[in-house]
Amino acid sequence: FIGLEQDDYSIYSLMKKILKKVSEDKYVKSAFVGYDFKRPFPIKKELKKIITEILENHKNVISEERKYNVGENFVMKVSPSAKKLSQQFRLGVSSDGDTGGFVVEMIHENLKLIIREKEKKISKVKWKYPEWWLAVVDTIGYYLSELDINQLKEMEGIESDFNRILIVSPNDPNSYWYLND
Repeated sequence: FIGLEQDDYSIYSLMKKILKKVSEDKYVKSAFVGYDFKRPFPIKKELKKIITEILENHKNVISEERKYNVGENFVMKVSPSAKKLSQQFRLGVSSDGDTGGFVVEMIHENLKLIIREKEKKISKVKWKYPEWWLAVVDTIGYYLSELDINQLKEMEGIESDFNRILIVSPNDPNSYWYLND
């Protein structure tokens, strides 16, 4: 039995590889690629071939927003970026139609639990250092858009003994943001 999160992560990894492969080194315009899927989804090998072909062709209309039905249970949306991104095609929003709940809300609730747990762990030694930071790997959202991050920051604040709380993407350690800026 494979958990929903493992399926989600395997599709996410596949998409990241495809986007890196089809993105050209020299480009003027870029786009975000989002996707929605439900189970069962197409075989990864077939999915990879179809998505690669779609994106190669989409380069000709990269300034246009388009929706592509990749398979019966997989839809991809390509949206132009207002400014040049670090890669020609970047992963945008993904949605797993078989899971429930709002990701930002789930992250907020889980952060409260994690922060309390970690505060308890440092409580007896907190006096040793003038400043404490907490780094948390985001295994719920994996990659949050700027809109998601702002939405999370606008939610009810989380009081904490930590001076800074750093949220890190499990897929890219260079992709991080601070909860309490």
